[in-house]
Amino acid sequence: MTVISLDGKAPQTRELPPMVSLIRYVKPPLFQLFFKALTGLFSPVYKAEKKKSKNKWKTLWALAKAEAFRSFFEKNTELPYGGFAVYTYWLCYETMGLCFLREQFPNMKLITRMHRGDFYESKESPYQPFKAVTAAHVDKAFVVSEEGKRYFTEHYEYEAPNLQVSRLGVVRREKKEPVADNSLYIVSCSNLIAVKQVNLIIDALSGLRMNVNWRHFGDGNLRQELERYAKIKLGHLSNISYEFKGAVSHTDLMEYYKNNRMDLLINTSLIEGVPVSVMEAFSFGIPVVAPDVGGMREIVDETCGYLLPQKSRPKVIANAILEVFNGNRTALSQNAYAKWESDFNAEVNYGRFIEEIKNL
Repeated sequence: MTVISLDGKAPQTRELPPMVSLIRYVKPPLFQLFFKALTGLFSPVYKAEKKKSKNKWKTLWALAKAEAFRSFFEKNTELPYGGFAVYTYWLCYETMGLCFLREQFPNMKLITRMHRGDFYESKESPYQPFKAVTAAHVDKAFVVSEEGKRYFTEHYEYEAPNLQVSRLGVVRREKKEPVADNSLYIVSCSNLIAVKQVNLIIDALSGLRMNVNWRHFGDGNLRQELERYAKIKLGHLSNISYEFKGAVSHTDLMEYYKNNRMDLLINTSLIEGVPVSVMEAFSFGIPVVAPDVGGMREIVDETCGYLLPQKSRPKVIANAILEVFNGNRTALSQNAYAKWESDFNAEVNYGRFIEEIKNL
């Protein structure tokens, strides 16, 4: 087995099993991509896509990057003459580039995993070219949520049997026993960027009167600004304890969850798929307050937390926190863990996923 990493510089953090090799994708220089974009003007794939293109330059650039990855893949992997399978995570230009190999290698099986940012059009990514045509050339396109499948089907006018829901999952953790007292220990875990709206957590906490211990994990370009804002809004409140923990390794984060009290995880993002952070919270029996965006309603409900409206004001978030604080914390915790067990157990979900691939 060969693993291709799209990050050519980051240090390797995981030890590879025997018989698994690692190749790092070396991105071509800009002048090569520019040349591929120019030649793409004559491609029938481009001519078909430009009829519905909202940005012809972005369409050409995506085609150039797809062709560059196809060339790299073909030159740097020992492709067998018999059948073989390729799995990509996500439905990006790398997957499109591999579709170009289908004619040369008809025995190749191509499987992709679709999450959210790789096909949802949004303010941050208003146009995503070649999505339907790429999906049509893979053997299976697995979407992580029913909402994602619905969006792809409707937005790209694409409905085919190769589009299928296959949920992600996380490994089993030791369930934490909830504590019911006059305090609430809250955790949030996200990049500190605009779309995550961590400022809303600060605003919501500033209106609470019970004792709150809040810890945020994650870093980003808004960290200093958010730390200043938190000092203004929360620094003078004796009932609020908070800390920005920054970026930590996944191992350290799971150890923190295991060894520290956690009563609630809060997510205030504008866009999401089905966040791994929520699955991980549930695997410890930690309830979640999160917005009704993406596939969030497929994991969070009133039995295991609180589903916020898509665009919630701080007062609404604060009321949701109070619901958890005043609610049956034991029941919420048990239901959160049961939700992980039934829907997001990695051992079960990935076992099914592997069987689906084997059946191809």
